[in-house]
This record gives sequence, C-alpha cells and structure tokens, in this order.
Amino acid sequence: MGRDDTSLVFWLQTEHLHGDIRVPAGRPAFDVPSLSRMTEQHLNWLALQQGFAGMTAVEGDLCQWHREIDYQPENGMRDIGRMQFEGRDKLIETGVDVEYLEVWEMLPESAGRIASLKTTMKLADDREVPAYWLMAGNWFMFTRDRAAPLPTAADLQTAIRKHRPDLVTLTAWLDVEISFGRVQANGIGLIQHSTLPFREGRMVDLPF
Repeated sequence: MGRDDTSLVFWLQTEHLHGDIRVPAGRPAFDVPSLSRMTEQHLNWLALQQGFAGMTAVEGDLCQWHREIDYQPENGMRDIGRMQFEGRDKLIETGVDVEYLEVWEMLPESAGRIASLKTTMKLADDREVPAYWLMAGNWFMFTRDRAAPLPTAADLQTAIRKHRPDLVTLTAWLDVEISFGRVQANGIGLIQHSTLPFREGRMVDLPF
C-alpha cells in the first residue's frame, strides 16, 4: 500500500449527502481562464485529480458513499469504509472492499450549522446535470457533473491511454467542477480550491 501525505484533500459530510475533493501535489501553473484554453499537458495533469459527491449510507461503524458524481470513471468497486473516532476531531477510515487507511482531521470552524442541497445545473448547451451544494460551519463545497459519461476504466489516465480522445472530448471528460471554500458574509462563498483551477479566488452565491 502506498502512502500519500502531500495531496490536498477535503471531505464535507452532511447528514445524508457528501462531497470530496483530492488535488495532487505539484500542480503546474494554470494561468488560463477556461478548460478550452488549456494545453494538452494541462488537461492530462487534471486527469490525476479525484473527487465525488452523492448519498451516504451509515450502518453501525460502516459508511458507504454512493457516488452520483465522480471525477474518475466507474471502476466497479464499492466505496465502503469502517469508521473509528479518536477523540472529537480525528477519524480513522479503513477500507472494506478496497485496502486503504485514511486519517481525517476536523477543520477549525467546521462544526455548527449544516446544510445541503441536491439540485441540477443547466450547461451552456441547455443540458442539465446533477449538482450538490454542501455546508458545514464556515465551509462549503459545490459539485457539478460533466455532460457526458466516461467510459468504464480503472482511472482517467487509463481511459485516456486506451481511447486516445481528441482535445474536445478530453476537455468534456474533465469538465467537472468540485470546489471547496469558505463562507463569507451575506451568503457569499469564496472558492479556495477547485478541480477547475480558474475558479479559485472567485465569489459565488450560496443557496442557503
């Protein structure tokens, strides 16, 4: 089992819904305003990211995360973890179907108000895709799906090597927004981290 203590990872859990974003270390500079302006090198790096959102089912100390939105392709594996709390602010998650161990620490100011909204978002071509808004304390997460499904594969990099998509198709595969940030005053959120780097630093209206 490998070890990763350098990726940027945030998990936001409400009573029934969840969101997760995982950005590897060493991200190159993205000084472009949209996916369509990125180079193939940029797009291939974005394929390393992970993240998902959906419903959470809890039974005893087991949690299963049903992913309606997933940055990576469907690989046939269930996402189930055995949860063990250590004190109030630390959680140890051990994989059930897949061998892994994750250590989670609660962010400051993440307790208190909890809110979630499952909705849809209309894209530029008028297609509607699933979207999730989540809030815990002074933190929020927004997740919006891609317009077209991915081919089944172990991961995005494998799908790219196998199918060799053109730039238009590759851009569509990567057009998934998972943004995490801080709640500001008057129902505004500041995006701090995103699978779409050009979204970072932007203000968004929160629906809560």
